[in-house]
Amino acid sequence: MNITRNSLLVRLAGLSLVAGIYAASATISASQSGLPEPVDTWYEALESADHETFDQIIAEAASIDLRFLDIVQTKDEYIESLDNWEEIADSVSIRTKLISATADSATVEVCYHFPDNERLNVESFVFSDGLIRSSVQELKAETCDGF
Repeated sequence: MNITRNSLLVRLAGLSLVAGIYAASATISASQSGLPEPVDTWYEALESADHETFDQIIAEAASIDLRFLDIVQTKDEYIESLDNWEEIADSVSIRTKLISATADSATVEVCYHFPDNERLNVESFVFSDGLIRSSVQELKAETCDGF
């Protein structure tokens, strides 16, 4: 196989472009996702298990329905459960994709990439006055393939 200097440079440039696109898509944070404000803030807070922010953005009478665990939590129960999440938050990559949104609701596909596995959720939110009123989280797949 005869590879000229120019063809090698073209191939390297192509690989660099692909690697750059992959790196950019893999590092998009929730804050760059175009999600509605309270939902965007939710994922930003989740990245660091920020109890204080969750206390500010979740309405007092809110319900958080973790369907994949068959658990419905109150605001206080959800915030308390963040203690467990805090132990792994630094090792989790969270990627989001807005599926639909209205003035008071949003549905998001979320890829949670853990060190040993990943999961794809569909998460729906109802919000008003800047507060999350409800969240329903459902497991869509045990992998984020095609996300």
